[in-house]
Amino acid sequence: RQYNLLEEERKNDRLFVTLRAYIVADRSRCSGAQYAKGITLIRFRLAESDQARHGQIYELNSEITRQLFNRLSGLSQIFVTRRWLDENLGLDPRRLLQGENSYRRQLQSLAAETDSQYLLFGVLQDISLRDAQGNLLEQWLDDPIRHFSMQLYLFDGLSGELTEQSHYQGEAVWSFDKQEQVDVSSQKFWNSSYGMEITAQLNRAVQDLQLKLQCTPPTARILRIDGDNFHINLGKRNGIKRGDPFYIEQRGDFTDRFGRQRTLRNPTTGMMEVKRVYEDNAVMMPLNRYAPGNIQINDLAVLE
Repeated sequence: RQYNLLEEERKNDRLFVTLRAYIVADRSRCSGAQYAKGITLIRFRLAESDQARHGQIYELNSEITRQLFNRLSGLSQIFVTRRWLDENLGLDPRRLLQGENSYRRQLQSLAAETDSQYLLFGVLQDISLRDAQGNLLEQWLDDPIRHFSMQLYLFDGLSGELTEQSHYQGEAVWSFDKQEQVDVSSQKFWNSSYGMEITAQLNRAVQDLQLKLQCTPPTARILRIDGDNFHINLGKRNGIKRGDPFYIEQRGDFTDRFGRQRTLRNPTTGMMEVKRVYEDNAVMMPLNRYAPGNIQINDLAVLE
């Protein structure tokens, strides 16, 4: 669908090129690509808020979250953008990586509340102004260089685990006056060199998310059990249709002897089939009219 030229070199009358190609999986070979995965964005944060003082761009983290949310919302075949949580939830992925169970439980709770299979969070690590040599700006120069460095964290909302980290960075001329207060939601900002550089990085991030998630199978939570009727939190918006087969995974998470929470999924025997579909939910029934034993609310239904 798209490619970027990274490098080219001529040797012995031959031209060697290195490309980054954006390849969309063949939907006929990738069953997961037929289904949209629920995703919620958590407002990004500034790693160093003092770096935003030039231009007073303290809302850049919130605006970038909104921009990314809008881009993902336009890809309805791959994503169901559930929510944009425009609030400070105190997330610190570094502490999550150190195994703090409270963060995993918080993420699982957010995913359940928003009906999301995935959660996306980000940190703007560097938006500083620098000179042409890359040194931090000590005195104002005409057309200084402003850096942009963003770290994205993709979480599996069902397990609370971090599934992907990705980094995006660039730089561009900061074309605004020293004392100017810049409106980061304005066309003037997004049409500037710096705004266009951020746009390019956001487009890269969207492409990477597409490649990462388009073939993953959709996984639902069981919301309600009514006899042989099992209600799940996926529906038409996700591409679910009558006859889709699911199998059940019973959750058996545990805490090991070091205090770390571990994920455990126990697949059950027997299959379920979707019988009724609504906009954001569906009803399954056992194929052989005998449901696997001991299925509980919040157990998982995985597309076969």
